Amino acid sequence: MVLNNYILIFLLSVSGSFAWAFKVDLPELMTKSEIKNIRYISKDGAISYYQRRSGKLLLSTNYKVEEVISAKLGSQYQIVSSPTEKKIIISLDETFHTFFSVRHLKKLFVVDYGTKNKIELGMGLEPRLHLNDTWVSYFNPYQNKIVFKHLITTALEFSITVKSSLNPYFIPQVIMLSDTEIIYTDVNNKGINGILKYDRSLKKIKPIFKSAYAAQKIELCLGYNNLFIGEFGINDNTSGSIIAKVDLKKFDVDKAEVIYQSRKNDFGNIKCHFKQDFLYFIKNISKTGGRIESDVFSFHHKRKVEKRLSNLKYVSQLISMGQKLLIPYRGKYYVLLGIDDMTKADLLKKTKE
Repeated sequence: MVLNNYILIFLLSVSGSFAWAFKVDLPELMTKSEIKNIRYISKDGAISYYQRRSGKLLLSTNYKVEEVISAKLGSQYQIVSSPTEKKIIISLDETFHTFFSVRHLKKLFVVDYGTKNKIELGMGLEPRLHLNDTWVSYFNPYQNKIVFKHLITTALEFSITVKSSLNPYFIPQVIMLSDTEIIYTDVNNKGINGILKYDRSLKKIKPIFKSAYAAQKIELCLGYNNLFIGEFGINDNTSGSIIAKVDLKKFDVDKAEVIYQSRKNDFGNIKCHFKQDFLYFIKNISKTGGRIESDVFSFHHKRKVEKRLSNLKYVSQLISMGQKLLIPYRGKYYVLLGIDDMTKADLLKKTKE
């Protein structure tokens, strides 16, 4: 399958001059703690993890505050979760203000969701939870290895070696289809991205897709029994953007359905697990010959209809935080999906009861 060979023309719900006149007021995320310190907050605001300048990561639940990790002054934390919300992965960077490198390894911990109970995993980047939070993966760029660890049987682990050596900034995308089948992205010696499938029981690697051009990135997103593959041109590459859908019940990338195509290089950041039949991603809305502009769009992949959700014009990130979909923008967090006012969490809880 070569996704780039497809030429599709969609009648989009947002187009032409209407798109440029689009206006929307997105709510800001409001919390009891300073928003810059929040690292994770639950759907109803009852559970939150936040950091202090002192280097501590704290857990707040129903006005009870507990220490999760104590590190050096100025340490920086990041937290990764999944829709399952059984576990969270904490990344700790103790040299955030003194050592600058995209390859700088972070200390990784797994924590039972809503608790301070932690286990140290190792050193790596881009941690990701899989298969209902029973597995975690992370990448070590110095060893060129993707490490997989089972979170129930902790002695069970394995690794996959990637071949990427030309691009020091490359971080593979990883999806576990089952305990034995893994798909991941890699870059060959010509700088071309591809998708490979690893069978752990046979210890065999099989290429299942290769990009047509070097200056492209591939994204993988798993949601609602579908695998979504995004292919986006970067730099001055004119290949544009494509998103394809693969049914997991009859997994065959060669028979992927191309559901979206644009002549422009979209930013991507595909999110596919928030609402059935919907994708969310950052779309390039630049005018011809103008400066690069981008905003968040939703896309109904069955009806092939897209809708613009923000008018910030310079969106570069789209992040998941539990059941919330957020746009970090100039020191603020705008809420696309989920409750935005966490200062009323206790009132919400009483109303629910």
